[in-house]
Amino acid sequence: GINAEYGVKGIKTSGKVVYVTAVFPFIALLGLFIMGMTLEGAMEGVKYFFDPTYKFEADIKEGEPEESNWRHLYNPYCWLEAAAQIFYSLSLGFGSCIAFSSYNPPKTNFYKHALGISVVNSVTSLFAGVTIFAIVGSNAYTNKVSIDKLSTGPGLAFIAVSEAIAHTPAAQLWSALFFIMLFMLGIDSQFAGIEGMMTALDDTTLVPKKIPRPIVIAMFCGFSFILGLPFGMQNGQYLVDLFDNFSANFPLMMVAFFEVISVSWVYGINRFCTDFEEMTGYYPNIVWRAMWLVVTPLSLAAILLYSLIDQLSNPILYGEFVGCVTGDSNWTVDANYPPWAWGLAGILVFSSFLFIPAMALIAFLPRILGPDWNIPLPLVADVEDRELNKNGNIEMTGHGENYA
Repeated sequence: GINAEYGVKGIKTSGKVVYVTAVFPFIALLGLFIMGMTLEGAMEGVKYFFDPTYKFEADIKEGEPEESNWRHLYNPYCWLEAAAQIFYSLSLGFGSCIAFSSYNPPKTNFYKHALGISVVNSVTSLFAGVTIFAIVGSNAYTNKVSIDKLSTGPGLAFIAVSEAIAHTPAAQLWSALFFIMLFMLGIDSQFAGIEGMMTALDDTTLVPKKIPRPIVIAMFCGFSFILGLPFGMQNGQYLVDLFDNFSANFPLMMVAFFEVISVSWVYGINRFCTDFEEMTGYYPNIVWRAMWLVVTPLSLAAILLYSLIDQLSNPILYGEFVGCVTGDSNWTVDANYPPWAWGLAGILVFSSFLFIPAMALIAFLPRILGPDWNIPLPLVADVEDRELNKNGNIEMTGHGENYA
């Protein structure tokens, strides 16, 4: 309901909400940082966060060789997860950044904005990492267990951190701040996703213009809600793991790879740099051009290829629930995904990016086989239609004077 209301109000009105949803997490994070650093053993967790060779007392076992965490850098899946994390953190490859930037005047210096956002994002990520590891490290230190034994993934926020906060003074206050912060972050992500989707629909003719914008948003949010119901059911954690392993990293890297290839090689790096200079007054130097032309495409291709080979040789496992049958606290065992799950994983992966080469093929068919193969696609709407569909008197870049 909140997401639908955001989409209906439009960017000009609902953008004011972001002042609350974006600022509050920083305030809550600062409070959690101060609280976390005062806990006993907090510095142990911070050392573990920054020093790959640091070991908790529970990690040191006599007669066994010590393994450094540097070994994880040889795991291609680690690099894939790291790349996916920075893409998610900066909302790259989702279309939301492009959607929001389309409301800026043509002469906006997006170069400074991009650099500023990247720096703030990285500093915030480090700050959040120190905060979380201080809290979790304190929990591991006081209970004399390895930090690796604590929950990871979704369980890190909802189990490990929650358990650690529960043992702090004024636990109810810190718990409320922590989960309100998570709620605000989730809402912000949904706002960006809806705006990216609606901007794309407004700029094309995929949806008939006679259908009111609120109806389209309500249908989208309702459909998303229905799709999300299975994740909250009794066996929903299995779906969460499946989607987390196969729809949150590899497909995103593929979309980003096609994006950078399209801009740098198809559209042309010289044309792109000319547009860049026209908007910002600055012509990208050789370092930026080399990054766009060579370094970024090759890095993404290497990560994708290396991860695919590793996945084929070492398939991802999931935790199968077996109950308390072994006499310890581990109620799951590692198991291979069944064949139907691999089929669903294949659909998740390929459905996310196959439309990109498919559209490219359709565009090149008339050039290869003649004009008879020209397939009209409802991809670009008229300027008038785009302006009419921009809610809240916000018009497309270069077509009006009302900007957010």
